[in-house]
Amino acid sequence: TNSDRVTIGKPIANTQLFIIDENNSFVKDGEIGELCIAGDGLARGYLNDPEKTSEKFIKHPHNSQVLIYKTGDLVKCLPDGELEIMGRNDSQVKIRGYRIELKEIEEILVKYENITGCAVMAMDDSKGHKFIVAYYTSNNEVPVSALREHLALYLPLYMIPSGFVHMESFPLTPNGKLDRKALPRPEITVENNKALPAGTLVEKQILKIWMELLPAVNIGMNDNFFEIGGNSFQIVMMSNMINEIYPDLIEVADIFANPTINQLSAFLEERKNKTYMDMEFELPSIKFPEHFLQDAFEDSAVLCLSIDNSILEHVDFIASSYGISIEAVFISIFLFLISEITEQKVLCASALLENEDKISNITVDFSGVEDLAEVLIQVKNIYENLSDTKCYPLEIVGSIIPDNHKKTGSVLLAIRDIDTHGLTNVFDIIFKINRESDSMSFLLEFNASTYKQSKMKELLNNYLELIQMLLGNAEN
Repeated sequence: TNSDRVTIGKPIANTQLFIIDENNSFVKDGEIGELCIAGDGLARGYLNDPEKTSEKFIKHPHNSQVLIYKTGDLVKCLPDGELEIMGRNDSQVKIRGYRIELKEIEEILVKYENITGCAVMAMDDSKGHKFIVAYYTSNNEVPVSALREHLALYLPLYMIPSGFVHMESFPLTPNGKLDRKALPRPEITVENNKALPAGTLVEKQILKIWMELLPAVNIGMNDNFFEIGGNSFQIVMMSNMINEIYPDLIEVADIFANPTINQLSAFLEERKNKTYMDMEFELPSIKFPEHFLQDAFEDSAVLCLSIDNSILEHVDFIASSYGISIEAVFISIFLFLISEITEQKVLCASALLENEDKISNITVDFSGVEDLAEVLIQVKNIYENLSDTKCYPLEIVGSIIPDNHKKTGSVLLAIRDIDTHGLTNVFDIIFKINRESDSMSFLLEFNASTYKQSKMKELLNNYLELIQMLLGNAEN
């Protein structure tokens, strides 16, 4: 009939019907559960199939002497005692908290033009999360995007399959029924990939996240997240993973509105630039003597200084004595040298710490400082309080400092060998420390249009002399 409600009447004589939940407990009136049968007409089990028999033939929840049969039919009891059929439990699955009737998806899918048959299944991905796959046969080629749009007209997003597999024909069992176990596991590949490679840092970060979440291969920048296997649960996971990199910059709704890496990265770039522009990052500066300044245009330059293990051992002993890192000792000496050269007791600089991708501004006051111990104590106090200092993501610092607001004498201290591409447009001097197994190197990148190379070489030589002098004093 065309009735929306299908009932199966009431149990016949010597037959009992029960409705149970997933825990084999009786459900309340009006609730949906699995129909079970008991009584004189009950079979003893499945012929030559003890495993299926033990699964389907169970003991009555309140009477272990009575055997009941789990039919697999989902029903609910109406007020008049009639049982209404709600579907099959083998076609109903629970995915991400939603109960989904797979037959309902099949009924909508088969209504699409050119679709001649379909089957919908739930599978587990590599992480144990369930996802929906639709198998279909058709007269002509049907774009997956068209099938998704068709289903979206009638079904909520969480019911739309993550994967679609076109079949020439469906595998059948010997008695002519669909052999669901023989359906191939989908390998979701991109459609019309035009696989543009990830270019920017943000694109690479999003691509890495997608590759962790999705079963798809060869992901391109213009591939739609949902068309290559994504679902709403993975959207939430993606949002959390992106916000770990860029805190509070993206919401789930933003990902729905920007379903490709190209769109999402552009949205994220715009959002983070606007957000960090609002931070009003203040670029610190140090005024160097006039004889340091360049009077001709030059490109940026890099100077390098290395020290051997014999010096490192002495510095390591001093660092341990004061409870700071060996890199902090070298930073302290460099800042003290700058203070002596510029005759400025209070220095403001930027710092990029080890294992961090964020820049912090620091202030050091050398007023009244007379020896290395006081220098180290100053820097130690700064490091201990860095957690309370506002930080700025490394990759966007360059974009939030307009050229016309740049200050001469900006210094960045980096405790690792980082890629400073883009940062030389922001900082006039970048002092980097990179430790190897038995040596340590110092790189001094500077704006040669601002400072003379000869004076920067002199600065680096003075730095080495100061290290040796301070170590000599420390030994004495």
